[in-house]
Amino acid sequence: MRRKIIGYMLVIFTLFIFGAGVTSLYIANTTRELSRLITLYQVDHLRQNLVINIQSIQEDLYAYNNEPTPQRADSIMNDAEELKNTSRKCKTCHHPPKHALRIEKLQTLINNYEKTLTDYLSVPSGSVDGFRPEVMEIGDDLLTVAKEMTRAASRKLEVTANSAMVKINDATKILFATVLLSFALSLWVASRLTASITRPINELINATRRLASGDLEYRIAYDEDTEFAELGRTFNNMSAALKDGYERLETVNEQLQREIEERKRAEDAIKESERFLNIIFDSIRDPFCIFDSDFRIIRANEAYAELKNRMGEELIGKRCYELFYDHEVCQTCLVKKTFVSSDPCAKEKHLTGPGGEEMWIEIYTYPIFGDDGKVTHVIEYAREITDRKRAEEERKRLIGRLEYLSRTDALTGLLNRRAIIDRLEYEIKRARRHGSELSLILCDVDHFKGINDTYGHTVGDKVLQSVSKTLQASIRTTDLAGRYGGDEFMIILPETSRSGAEKLAEKINYSVRTNEFKVTDEKSISFSISLGVATFDSAEDDTDSIINRADRDLYASKGRARSRV
Repeated sequence: MRRKIIGYMLVIFTLFIFGAGVTSLYIANTTRELSRLITLYQVDHLRQNLVINIQSIQEDLYAYNNEPTPQRADSIMNDAEELKNTSRKCKTCHHPPKHALRIEKLQTLINNYEKTLTDYLSVPSGSVDGFRPEVMEIGDDLLTVAKEMTRAASRKLEVTANSAMVKINDATKILFATVLLSFALSLWVASRLTASITRPINELINATRRLASGDLEYRIAYDEDTEFAELGRTFNNMSAALKDGYERLETVNEQLQREIEERKRAEDAIKESERFLNIIFDSIRDPFCIFDSDFRIIRANEAYAELKNRMGEELIGKRCYELFYDHEVCQTCLVKKTFVSSDPCAKEKHLTGPGGEEMWIEIYTYPIFGDDGKVTHVIEYAREITDRKRAEEERKRLIGRLEYLSRTDALTGLLNRRAIIDRLEYEIKRARRHGSELSLILCDVDHFKGINDTYGHTVGDKVLQSVSKTLQASIRTTDLAGRYGGDEFMIILPETSRSGAEKLAEKINYSVRTNEFKVTDEKSISFSISLGVATFDSAEDDTDSIINRADRDLYASKGRARSRV
């Protein structure tokens, strides 16, 4: 564009210089013509003065009574001299030969006329009549030539003046045409430059608007090597870059949109899951809380707060051991155990409830793992098992009672037949395994049937109870006593030899025999027992054999007058 503007300005400047040059040539030529015309006018003025003076002299010469005055003669001489000088100057001009001959003739006549006139004025007044005709004739010839030259000069002046005016008019026209053409060319150049500037600017503005409206395919067409063409190329490159960037942006936007939708779905799922978890959390009626790795409670339900006898907001963000125990983490803490082992844990705990009541709870802890596989949180879930514990204790009591009843004789409180036989079998196996000693005592109440018949079964039952108490008071803690059946009793003596068993039997017999039993407040009776002793022989014995030997020994004692061992 800069080169185009410079080119247009050079064209305008060249045109203006050309017009100015032509006009200057015309003006210079016209100036020369005017200078020549002025000179011609000056010469013509001299000729006219000369003609007037000559006419005056001639009139004086023709009038006999008048003589030319010296002043008139001097004037003629001066005019003649000027005319001569002018004629001399004219010889240097480029006149045609005919005009030059007239000038020479005029000079010759002027010289003759000057000479004759001088002579005429210098002669005595009485002799002038002889010179008058000659002077008059030369003056007439000079006047005739001068008039002809004056008429010719007037015609020449008119022609020259007209030519000068034509040249002046031509120069004016050329100058006007030059100015007009320069102005027109300037307008044309201005319009061209305006079009050259505004067209690409408008096209650039339109392209910018199209680009702003989203038409990234629009391109500026350029076929010139100008700054606007460079701007168009830059715009096209920018548009292409924007289109490429927009396409990449659309791709990224689509990807982001998909990610946003996926994230939104994930967030909705998380919200739904959180809502569902909140519902589950709020639905849990048992104490429930979540601990972080610093043993801080990050969430707890109302049941947990009630269990701890605290407000819910007091728990959140607090360390459990500082809140409840005011010391370091307990060594038996299930939460700590779960953090360390990464395994669920459980335990039962006896505590005092918010109302001061005794209660049992069952505590469960479950680990929550992070992305790195480490435990980040632990869930603690507790449920009250007081009723269950009571039921279990009642059940244990009942079972114990049933076991007791199933293994204990209801009347004497000793082991019943089945229980004492089971213990005998166990002790036999133990003695055989360890090679230890084992003894067995069987006893029964002498004449027990007579007691029942005489005093009744109630007294008989009391007699049996008295015997059982004597047995229990006589044996060691490792020994076992049981009611073998009816009025018979069995005593198992682990780690006891036969002699030891016999001594114990004697002791028991003595205690029973020396004990008086009150039937009523006024009446007491005495009774005795017979005892049989057998010792375990690991080579031969089993349950039946050792019982049979003790039973035979018992009946042998009864055969020897009873109340014996």
